[in-house]
Amino acid sequence: MDKTLTDFENPEAISEQLRAAVQTEEINRTKSGKPVGVKKPKHSGLTARQQAFVLAVSKGLTYTDAYRQSYGAENSTPQTISVEANRLLNNPKVAVLLEQRINRQESVILASKASTQAHIKQRLLEHANDFKTESGKLKALELLGKSVGMFTDRVESTVIKQSADELRKQLSEHLEKLDAESVKH
Repeated sequence: MDKTLTDFENPEAISEQLRAAVQTEEINRTKSGKPVGVKKPKHSGLTARQQAFVLAVSKGLTYTDAYRQSYGAENSTPQTISVEANRLLNNPKVAVLLEQRINRQESVILASKASTQAHIKQRLLEHANDFKTESGKLKALELLGKSVGMFTDRVESTVIKQSADELRKQLSEHLEKLDAESVKH
């Protein structure tokens, strides 16, 4: 019987067969000597310091603090650090990477918030169904209702537009009434 790569009885033999197959495979290369089909790194064109700057900004540091940390510019003047950080932010490659990281963080935060809300609502509904006492059920249902905005108080207000002359007239009338009351007492 012919042994193939699907023969699971002897894993060492499979490993040796794979190694031999890989070694005999010829690698196609480009004119520059790079293997064909190999893609550039994701952050191609950015230095390690630029990537560190983007990472620091995406973690919440100010632009100047991120520049100071990633470029080791503790001894530079604040003005120089500010100018260089601004120059980095205006670099299109840095700006694109920073925007991608911030968008990714925002989507993770939103997904986390939505999943947390869904989990809390589900648990409240379970508690409302599982409680043995009416007060426990009511409290769970009340919290569930509040979470979906059923019990929000709405305040209506009307705005009356008045001209400055009308306001002056009303103010003078009120002042005259106050003066008249103070004379009586």
